[in-house]
Amino acid sequence: MGSAALQGKLWGRGADDWSTLQERMHLPLYRGVISALTPLQGRKVLDAGCGSGLALSLLQESGAKVSGIDAAPELAAIARQRATEADVRVGDIEDLPFEDGEFDDIVAFNALQYAASPMNALREMRRALQTDGRLAIGQWGDASRCETEILFKRLRELAPPPAGSPAPLALTGDGVLETRLVEAGFQPFSWGETEAPFEYPDLETCWRAMAAGGPMVRAIGAAGEAAVRKTVEDVFRPSTLPDGRVRQMNVFRWVICNVQPA
Repeated sequence: MGSAALQGKLWGRGADDWSTLQERMHLPLYRGVISALTPLQGRKVLDAGCGSGLALSLLQESGAKVSGIDAAPELAAIARQRATEADVRVGDIEDLPFEDGEFDDIVAFNALQYAASPMNALREMRRALQTDGRLAIGQWGDASRCETEILFKRLRELAPPPAGSPAPLALTGDGVLETRLVEAGFQPFSWGETEAPFEYPDLETCWRAMAAGGPMVRAIGAAGEAAVRKTVEDVFRPSTLPDGRVRQMNVFRWVICNVQPA
């Protein structure tokens, strides 16, 4: 069983707040990967786990012929509005509804770690890539340099997930992602990272933005909104600046791979 049935429900509930308040926090990651892949003019690019389409819109602006897939119909609908020329489908990254070798490049931003089987998702991406294609995986960086990992740790304590459950930093760690990539038939050749400040005008906006993410929706379902909101406020309140803004520093990293010859 793939990941779409569960993840679609989790990520669809806060689609509007995710698209307007939280997805923009990933802009440094999107821009870094797109810059590393440039030029993209005329290349067929799939965004696997495209969310509400902010990266899709940037890829489209770069001249790529873009497609996207996401588990949440609500997010996919917003993505179609943002990237008007994109072929955006609702589905599972572990069972891509695309032909063998259809794409020149595939990108996946903070999506692979939410697959029930990341290896199945990677094998599907390899299948959908041309033999000279490239895969770019973007994800959270070193946990010790991500202030928001404190929140994820507190949420795990508040509402312990089943063992092996998808999590934001599930594939973060020295060599963890690279090992999976090689096992799936890829050869990493380029790496990069970028600082990604999570900044909100006030604590209320911070709560709305964070509550839109799938892991938060799961925690709310398990522990209740009041308990989760208190946890979020307790974690972010020390990060409140004198003017009321809330700011935590995080790091995102990416790996770009070629397809290994069969």
